[in-house]
Amino acid sequence: MYVVFELDEKKIDSDYFLHWLNSSETRARIRNSAQGSVRETVPFSALGALPIPLPKLAQQKAIARYLNSLRKEIRLLERKVELLKLQKRGLMQQLLTGKKRLNLTAAKRKGPRP
Repeated sequence: MYVVFELDEKKIDSDYFLHWLNSSETRARIRNSAQGSVRETVPFSALGALPIPLPKLAQQKAIARYLNSLRKEIRLLERKVELLKLQKRGLMQQLLTGKKRLNLTAAKRKGPRP
């Protein structure tokens, strides 16, 4: 049922392979290769038949580093959004309970933000 395989690191970078494996195109191809009704499985032969674009190893590593940095930036931005939502919730709570008040006359004098 389970097959364990090892990459030839002289030919393919493991991070590059994981990015390829998680790509939407590869996931769709794997989904199309799945067999079974209750518990779908993908035979190793079907996985092995998928064509993997293999540029030179140095280029694979550069691509993987770039994609890793993008993923890291996305995670940081998602965390920032979570924290801003939390801050907004706290500020809204303070406004609703009256702990904070808005000075609407000062806001009108300043005008709309550009």
